[in-house]
Amino acid sequence: MLFRIAGLLNINDVVFKKMIQQWAIIVQDDYTLLNVTKNSTQAEIRNAYRKLVLKLHPDRNSNYTETEKKNAERKLQALREAYKRLVKD
Repeated sequence: MLFRIAGLLNINDVVFKKMIQQWAIIVQDDYTLLNVTKNSTQAEIRNAYRKLVLKLHPDRNSNYTETEKKNAERKLQALREAYKRLVKD
C-alpha cells in the first residue's frame, strides 16, 4: 500500500526503498535504546524509560564528571526522543 502511495507521489522505487530502510533502522534503534522488544506494551515501554532516566539522570549521580554529565544528557535526550516516537499519547 505504501509503495502505491509513493508511486502516486512520484517517488521512485529506489528512493522509496532507501527511505523505508532508514525508517526501519530508526525504529529498531528506539527499541534497542530502551531495552524493550517490538511486542512490548505501552506500560512496559514507559517503565523501561523511567528506569533508564532514573539511572542516568545527572542530578541523581553527583559523582559524575563534566564529561560524564554531558554524555548522560545526550543519552537522556536520545531516550526522550525514542520514547516520544514509541509511545502514542
